[in-house]
Amino acid sequence: MKKLTLLFIFLYACLSVSAQPYLSEAELSPETVADVHLGKLMELSALIYDKGDYGGAMEAGSPFIEWYESVDTHLKSEVFLPHYLYLFMSEAAVRSGDLARGLEYLEKSIANGCDKYSSILDLFMIEDFRKYPGFEELVGPLRDANGDYIGMLRHDHDYRIEETERPGSFRYSAAGYYPLEQTREYFHLDTLISGKDELSGIIAVMDWVHDNIPHNGSAFYPGEPTATGIYHFSKATGTGVNCRMLATALNECYLSLGLFSRVVTCMPADEDDSDCHVINAVWSNQLGKWLWRDPTYAAYVTDGEGNLLGIGEVRQRLIDGEPVEVRETANWNRRDSITSEFYLYNYMAKNLYVIECWMDNSYNTESYIRDGYPEYIQLRPHGTETQYRRGSYQTSDPQYFWQAPR
Repeated sequence: MKKLTLLFIFLYACLSVSAQPYLSEAELSPETVADVHLGKLMELSALIYDKGDYGGAMEAGSPFIEWYESVDTHLKSEVFLPHYLYLFMSEAAVRSGDLARGLEYLEKSIANGCDKYSSILDLFMIEDFRKYPGFEELVGPLRDANGDYIGMLRHDHDYRIEETERPGSFRYSAAGYYPLEQTREYFHLDTLISGKDELSGIIAVMDWVHDNIPHNGSAFYPGEPTATGIYHFSKATGTGVNCRMLATALNECYLSLGLFSRVVTCMPADEDDSDCHVINAVWSNQLGKWLWRDPTYAAYVTDGEGNLLGIGEVRQRLIDGEPVEVRETANWNRRDSITSEFYLYNYMAKNLYVIECWMDNSYNTESYIRDGYPEYIQLRPHGTETQYRRGSYQTSDPQYFWQAPR
């Protein structure tokens, strides 16, 4: 769930000059301080999100912060996203059981430029911290300043059935396509769903991906984005992957079983907010509609009476004030329980403003090495069109966007 900007932190840190945390006065410069800061961010990210070593993160981060805060302000002028240092330390402290220090670090994060409510939603997941005295007073103004996410959906809710030229039908590779056959056989997916009806099988495959590939929103996956590649990378390195890679892996597993599936990027109204979330839509022949599936949290959504919902239905019900509930057992890496309040009414309400899919849904659709790019299409509220990738499309027609597979 961490912002995509952490990818740039990773890339920049890899290119930066390695430096020790404590530099002599002669070595201090805006550039060297920035390099050390980035290196520490990567160390803390690995300890917190890959290893779950919160005590180790506190031991590594606390003396560094003491040093960092002693450095003259002008020497910190080149530091990129300074608030992340305190944000990471806040999470490490809270998960170590030190809620008071976690609140102290969160306050410093906000003071150092953390101005997006979405940045602190990971902390919002931790119930004890959310109820801790002072938390609501601290984050309330940040939430209010970022706006009412459901209110934004209601204000710009207008979709229109368009008669304009369209890029054609969405396309899905058949289960007999050789790379997908290999995926199905390698993961023994036929065995996984054996004896299950369609809906139970769909859930079983999502749960398998969730249980076998952990999530780390700040991780950079360097390989070709395929289900087997993502799986092997995670097992070999002990590193999780971001939500896009998890959705890509689940998409290929579904397609390999003959299910129609899409990778769905859910984005906010604020184009400066790089925090989005990527999930899946899978077609149910049994119900005759698309269903919401999220491998990051092993989540699906119902109407509160057990009826499964699709992405478009959830968005509309949020606008109409009708109940939506996330799966009771939804969780993050089997550590944190996910509530409807956090997941649907905050995080996904923010990220259901713009919805994006590929036109072609196949194996290795977003290849890094193949020439050209896949075609993307965005479903946007009418009148919010924007500059977009060449060769891709925008529409405000939900009937076209959520068309049944052909």
